[in-house]
Amino acid sequence: MKRLLLLTGTLVIILSFHSSAQNFFREKNRRENSFGFGLGPSFKYADNGGQYSIFNFKWRPSFSLVYDKRLSPHMAFRTTGGIQGISSWDKPLPSLVERWKNNEDAVSFRGNIFFIDVMPYFNLLPDYHHMIRPEFNVYTGLGFGVLLSATQQKFSMEDQAPEFRSEILTPYIPFRGGLNFKAADFWDISLEGTVMITFTDKIDGNTSTHTQNDIPFQLQIIVRKYLNQLVKSNQ
Repeated sequence: MKRLLLLTGTLVIILSFHSSAQNFFREKNRRENSFGFGLGPSFKYADNGGQYSIFNFKWRPSFSLVYDKRLSPHMAFRTTGGIQGISSWDKPLPSLVERWKNNEDAVSFRGNIFFIDVMPYFNLLPDYHHMIRPEFNVYTGLGFGVLLSATQQKFSMEDQAPEFRSEILTPYIPFRGGLNFKAADFWDISLEGTVMITFTDKIDGNTSTHTQNDIPFQLQIIVRKYLNQLVKSNQ
């Protein structure tokens, strides 16, 4: 019995060592590309969007797909595309509604924005290899993108008021920052915030309240997986 246990233990150790050696040999080449998705709440800073100083506005869902390319231990390049729901608040002040109607601006809106952007970003801690990357990291970046808004707008608070469709295409500057957590050898989970600075004040159909352009905001959980190298490097 003792010999059987000794033989079994020796076999397990040999197989474990062989498996570890295979994993090390396979993963000595860096996985420099990752793909993932993000999901979380969002809102849009708009003239008829709400009372932002007291957090009286609507949160809507947002979804994104992300592709990352490692450039150096501190730098990476991100491509992001997705969709974000947008809408106005339910009960604007009567004085504001009257001003909007006098200026022929929309009093409410609902719809979605579709966006895509590219962005280099900086990792605070160096990432030399996906197998020995930091457990936690902080990153931030600035880029350039294009979004398309598709909304239904009303120009009266009456329930039976007609809705008018509006579509606007505009460039924007995305600013992102996040906290990244190494969940497993090939998986990362990040908490990420995004500000999308657009070049228009007309996504909501209203230009009467704020002097700033419309700005979507997102807070997402990002899940990413490191991809196998299609062509192995000699490094």
